[in-house]
Amino acid sequence: MLFDEAAESFAAFHAELRAVYAPADAVEEELVERIVICAWRLRRAARAEAGLIDEAVERLKGWQIENIQYGRAFGHAGYGLGRLAHYESALDRALRRAQMQLERRQAQRRGEAVAPPIAIAVAGLDAIGAGSENIKIDKTKPISESNRVIESETRG
Repeated sequence: MLFDEAAESFAAFHAELRAVYAPADAVEEELVERIVICAWRLRRAARAEAGLIDEAVERLKGWQIENIQYGRAFGHAGYGLGRLAHYESALDRALRRAQMQLERRQAQRRGEAVAPPIAIAVAGLDAIGAGSENIKIDKTKPISESNRVIESETRG
């Protein structure tokens, strides 16, 4: 908990999400905990953003700049906002990943068919800049299984 957060608010938030996701075992409990923590931190990130902008507005007032606009404040809070956006993106990915894992596990528990996760291997990304071939992305020709086989045979 941070100085401006109430333990009661977190406990209520935790209980509400736990009731929504209804974990059935220790693994699901752990995934729900991850979801709660990530979602709570995302809420915190929104408050941090407001704080960065408010701080920039106050700084601009100190410089005697008239007609302070939030656009200027965004400019002056730029570095902090960029770092915050990176933090927020990482939290969002972690939240979505935990939600997906929990949904898959719960679907399996209910006896539903769950397709395996899709993994895509992209050749050439492991050594970018080290003499690897250029990677061309063709937006007009979607990759299908038959195209992939043909392309791998021609490169082979």
